[in-house]
Amino acid sequence: MTTELPTVELYSDIHCPWAYLSLYRLRKIWPEYRERVRISFRALSLELKNERSTPKPTVDIETTLMNLQEPDLPIQPWQRPDWEYVPTLLPAFEAERAAALQGDEAAMEFAWAVRNAFFAKSRTICTRFELARVAGDAGLDVARFLADWDSGQMRETILRESHHGWEELKVQGSPTFVLPSGKHVWNPGAARVTWGLRRTIKEIVWPEQGGDRLSPFRQMLEDAVGEK
Repeated sequence: MTTELPTVELYSDIHCPWAYLSLYRLRKIWPEYRERVRISFRALSLELKNERSTPKPTVDIETTLMNLQEPDLPIQPWQRPDWEYVPTLLPAFEAERAAALQGDEAAMEFAWAVRNAFFAKSRTICTRFELARVAGDAGLDVARFLADWDSGQMRETILRESHHGWEELKVQGSPTFVLPSGKHVWNPGAARVTWGLRRTIKEIVWPEQGGDRLSPFRQMLEDAVGEK
């Protein structure tokens, strides 16, 4: 008799630097929890919420903040010409959903690989050939991945998930972890930023110096296991 693992849903935008930071830290402790809890990736598109792509200058500013919080995080400002910058993330969301059809392990590996491709390598993750390369990097069955992505059936799912996250769950933002109890954990262990006009930084509240940056993730997953 098999026992179903408790599931934590991760609502995030693919080119949200804060979500990239959270996933980086989550993966540090994931070997301790992979047999005890599931992570289910859910689309939370800022593009759909704001009816525009996130401006590149905004992503660039937040990228700098990620380096300050996690110096070893593989992240850098966009290195290619601006005309190669990703204009829409909807194809990447569809790719993330297609990857999940190959199982939880594939979903986790692709979720990291597609974000790493954007933040660390400045790859244009909205094109078919680039997403296929990312799928290969993540160890997926690329032929199956492309068949699922090409089917067009993923779009309805990501629209539904984004609407559910923003309008029904009313999450605070990306990333938000939703535990089995329904509790929301927003941006765990990260600095808190107050933004001013034109996306200038008014104030930053840093986590306690010397604290364990992974402890909020351990506590969250322990809570999820305990809620089962």
